[in-house]
Amino acid sequence: MPRITQFEYEENERKHGPKRESVNVFQQATKDASLSYIRESELQQEIEDWLKTQSHRIWWSRSRVDKPTTGRAGVPDFLICFSGLFVACEVKRPGKKPTLEQNGELAWIRKAGGIECVATSLSEVQALIELLTYRAESEKQRNELVSKHLATPGAKP
Repeated sequence: MPRITQFEYEENERKHGPKRESVNVFQQATKDASLSYIRESELQQEIEDWLKTQSHRIWWSRSRVDKPTTGRAGVPDFLICFSGLFVACEVKRPGKKPTLEQNGELAWIRKAGGIECVATSLSEVQALIELLTYRAESEKQRNELVSKHLATPGAKP
C-alpha cells in the first residue's frame, strides 16, 4: 500500500472532508485517537451541548463564524463565566493551532485577567471547568476561615 505525505492527506481532507475509517480495538479504547478525524464544528457542537447541561452554574456564549456577524476577527469560540471567573475557549482540531488573530485575542483576554484556553476535546474543557471550580471552592473556604478568624474577639489579622 503506497504511503501518502501529510500534505496529500490534508489536501484530500480539505476536498472531501475528514476520512472516516474503521477504527481498530486499540483506537476505540483511546477516545482522543478518534478526535483526529472530527471536524472542528462537530467538536464545537459537542462542547455547546455539554455547556447547555451546565446552564445552572455556567453562563456562556458561542461565537459563530458560519453566520454573518459584525464581531471582531479572532474572538474565541466560547466565552464562559462562572464563579466570578471569565474563561475564553478557542476550539481547534487536534494538531491545529489558533490563527494570528485568535492568538491576539487570547493574549488580550489573558492580559485583562481572564483565563484563556485552546481546547481540542470536550474532556479538556470539562477538566478546565472542574479545576477552576475546585479553585473557586477552595478560595471560598479560605475566605470563610479568614472571616471566622477575624470575627473572633482578640484575633489578629
